[in-house]
Amino acid sequence: MSGTTVFLDRDGVINEDSPDYIKCWADFSFIQSSLDAVARLTRSGWSIIVITNQSAVNRGMIPLAELENMHRRLRRAAGCGRTILVQTGNGKAALRSLD
Repeated sequence: MSGTTVFLDRDGVINEDSPDYIKCWADFSFIQSSLDAVARLTRSGWSIIVITNQSAVNRGMIPLAELENMHRRLRRAAGCGRTILVQTGNGKAALRSLD
């Protein structure tokens, strides 16, 4: 399946969502089998783009640098691609390509 892309929401699809926000890696809890599902998609040739709405950044509850750190760790753990589309609640979305 060359050239096929799947967009996955972060909270509630890859990791457990929380009404208290995911503010650091210690708060991050993968949904059972989500890592396996992402790995299977990747092995099948799908490109993965994670999308996420993180209004906690705009609200001052989490620094953008911490969010990017969590996303680097997520990418390594899930083996997903480098691109994460982030909406920070300020009305603007940003494509973050993480190394």
